Amino acid sequence: MPNLYSDYIGAIVSESIQPNKDLVPFIKKYLFFQNNNVTNKVQLKLISNAQLEMHICYDTSCFLINEGKKEFKYDAFISGIFDLQKPLYYKPMANSGSFKCVTIAFTFSGVYQLLGLDLNSLTNTMVDVQTIFGRHANELLNKMEETSSIDQKVELLNGFFMDRLNEQKKKLLLNIYCSYMIQLLEIKDVARLMA
Repeated sequence: MPNLYSDYIGAIVSESIQPNKDLVPFIKKYLFFQNNNVTNKVQLKLISNAQLEMHICYDTSCFLINEGKKEFKYDAFISGIFDLQKPLYYKPMANSGSFKCVTIAFTFSGVYQLLGLDLNSLTNTMVDVQTIFGRHANELLNKMEETSSIDQKVELLNGFFMDRLNEQKKKLLLNIYCSYMIQLLEIKDVARLMA
């Protein structure tokens, strides 16, 4: 019987990189994984680490997720915080035998600021990245495939999340402006009625 740790887990090489300083309040880290010993036969139990994460596979890698009797294939997805009793298993898959992935670990504030979601909406679930980010996700995934170095991938991720942060700030300013204008209109209406 093969030893799972020495045959698979022990073969993983990882590198943890901090996002740029503007993103630190929202992203804990980018964690790059590479495993040159993927057999596509290893199925692992998904154990929640109490973090919401986004996973992006590249270089023909993907995750095969088994949830009970359902099976899903993802090359990029967001995983919520899971109940430990949930029967969820995954297989890292790689056509080339070399599995490559980056995991983006969000802070709780980052979930709202960068994804525009609350934690409850992602509890015990996984969501395809395209569902959240639409065409922006496709652009990011294509660029991640085109770049070879981890430094280039970090630069792409920083740029992608800074764009999302700026979009959220614009929405917030627009909401503040609209609220202010509504209050002005209400004051004018009350003054007109009292005259």
